[in-house]
Amino acid sequence: KGQKRAKKRFHFFSPVFLLLKFLPVLRLVETSKTLQHAAFTLLFMRIYKQYDKDALDRQYNNLLNSPDQKVHLERWEILSREAEKKYAVSKNIPYGELPDEKLDIFPSQHPGSKTLSFIHGGYWYKHAASDFYLVAEAFRSYGLTTVLIDYPLRPAFPMDQLVVSCRRAIHWLQQNLAKYNGNPEQVYVSGHSAGAHLAAMMMATDWPQF
Repeated sequence: KGQKRAKKRFHFFSPVFLLLKFLPVLRLVETSKTLQHAAFTLLFMRIYKQYDKDALDRQYNNLLNSPDQKVHLERWEILSREAEKKYAVSKNIPYGELPDEKLDIFPSQHPGSKTLSFIHGGYWYKHAASDFYLVAEAFRSYGLTTVLIDYPLRPAFPMDQLVVSCRRAIHWLQQNLAKYNGNPEQVYVSGHSAGAHLAAMMMATDWPQF
């Protein structure tokens, strides 16, 4: 009986049996360019879990899901330019050695004020601090010093550099805020879109080791 069972198991898993069993599938794949392309995409084109580049773009790029984006961006530009004209702002203050390591400050009228630092969005590869001066307008009535941070952008720089640059900016503020009526002990970090990710990275920083 043991020999018969062994023969059956061998027969069931023999190469000939497997070939005959899956031959229709192999023929189907061989004759179908659509299935071949799908299999190639499934195996080789995914860059994160089940996502290919286009699928990831749809998840991360909110502009693709906002048909009226142009209206909002134009409004932001108008409000930002109005804030620039209305209030005193110190522009392009370097906090590091890279060209884009700079920040703009709308100082409070009162010394020792709480400070809002804002990291702009733009999918990590576009926009600038000056595009978001409207943030300073929004917090002006609260008596805050508002800091808008620029940083190096993708793809010219790796993501790690973006994080390091923002850390440098926060470290710089700790040492220099008093000149702009800010309190280095009360710095609040915020951000929009990609800037929110970078703000979260600031929260995860081991500052004594930085």
